[in-house]
Amino acid sequence: MLSIGRKGTDLVIAEILPVGYENITSVNAWLGAIEKLHYDPVVVYEQIELFYDHHFSNSTLTDWDRDYYNQYKRGNLIYR
Repeated sequence: MLSIGRKGTDLVIAEILPVGYENITSVNAWLGAIEKLHYDPVVVYEQIELFYDHHFSNSTLTDWDRDYYNQYKRGNLIYR
């Protein structure tokens, strides 16, 4: 599973974030990666599902991420 990291205004997507990068991975951040970073939507949608499944199964999914995920699944947040 990939993560999204931020250090100041610099963003990075990696399996292991470099030292000094704050993990900002969320459903919303993944959707923003399409729009802001022009990241491959197919990869983003796969990562959203992995993120959701991981946090849902570990009971660590926030209400905020659940709401974004539900909107995404209804097709309200898909960037093309």
